[in-house]
Amino acid sequence: MKLPVVAGKAVNAAQHVWGYFKDKASNSENKRFLNLLQKFLSGQGGIQAAKNNLLLLAKKYHEDYLLKGYYFHL
Repeated sequence: MKLPVVAGKAVNAAQHVWGYFKDKASNSENKRFLNLLQKFLSGQGGIQAAKNNLLLLAKKYHEDYLLKGYYFHL
């Protein structure tokens, strides 16, 4: 059974994961992440787009802790 997405919790989790990249990410990566979150919060997109972006960053920056965790696999 899939639970409904609670916007505040989804954004909080995404921001927590973003914390692993905030000092490594380029300005364009930062803008893209913030844009995806804003789209989600305004109803113009889903949280999955932000999660996919974070997954790409986790792979790019070799964040094994994140790659092995549940966040990207649920």
